[in-house]
Amino acid sequence: MRNFLMPWRLLIAAFLLSFSTCTGPEAEVGPPPPSHSPGILRIMTWNVSLREFIRENRAREVIRAILVARPHIVAFQEMTPEYYRLLEKDPGFSAIYRLVPGKAAHIKGRLVIASRIPVISNRFYNLPGRMGRYAQQTEFYMELPSTQSGTGSPSENAHSGSSSDSNARGESGNPTDSQTIRFSTINLHLESYLQDGPIRARQLQSIRSRLQGPTIVLGDFNFGDGPEAITERNALPEGYRDLWKEKHGSRPGLTWNQEENPLSYWFRFEGEHSRRLDYILLYENSWQLGDVFLYGREKVLTYRGKEIPASDHYAVVADLLLTSPLKDKGQEVSER
Repeated sequence: MRNFLMPWRLLIAAFLLSFSTCTGPEAEVGPPPPSHSPGILRIMTWNVSLREFIRENRAREVIRAILVARPHIVAFQEMTPEYYRLLEKDPGFSAIYRLVPGKAAHIKGRLVIASRIPVISNRFYNLPGRMGRYAQQTEFYMELPSTQSGTGSPSENAHSGSSSDSNARGESGNPTDSQTIRFSTINLHLESYLQDGPIRARQLQSIRSRLQGPTIVLGDFNFGDGPEAITERNALPEGYRDLWKEKHGSRPGLTWNQEENPLSYWFRFEGEHSRRLDYILLYENSWQLGDVFLYGREKVLTYRGKEIPASDHYAVVADLLLTSPLKDKGQEVSER
């Protein structure tokens, strides 16, 4: 066991040190992508806006930004079939990412996952409410570093075979190697209107039974940090780590920024103010947090005579160090 732990101690130290000089939580570009660092997971959530205006140009900029950041997983909200097909047809994007579900016709609730690590399963669940919202739960596996040779990781570019959605890049099935970790994401786009707090609370309560094993709950929650959202925050299933707050404390992290983003200002509700609407919550205590930052803030397009970013929401990106190999419940971790 000592031979296995020592490299992990060195990796943890290097991981945490690499984020000690970050320029601040509102910076457009975070630390260098850890895409080739073993055991590090980069995850992104991004509401890309279902509106049709300059869709092709906006999709092109979203693709460009994702290929620069290289997250392992992207959780999209407001992903229309038309937008999906633009991602699907882009050769650079499709060479790296597989979209889940695997066909635009199978999208529910305008929720889509893009992954460059293997997916085990994907399912949609109805949420209570008036707007026909869903939760998208996707299970992944990821190879952790090993001190022994001959334990190569599965190819990230092989196409999967089955599962409820058979749509993931990488091999599907039930990994059994002791250096493999399994986890899930729950992608959410909660009820939208300012007065819908009680509905959002019921939607959050409805995912409680889905939190089995390490789980990342993320997406557009449509509530902020103010006192008006106390109903929703009290409804969050207990045990979560709010990764933005864990890293940045009280700093605002406004993903819906009407003062800075013209699209947020134009599409605001009456009486709405700038808020942190987009979250990454982690239900797992052992994983270490590197950095969390806003992304997609760069104004790269022009619309209605104004310079705009690619969406009315900014993306949120988090880097996590998956520090311990996990087995199925009831099994022991191998001391290799």
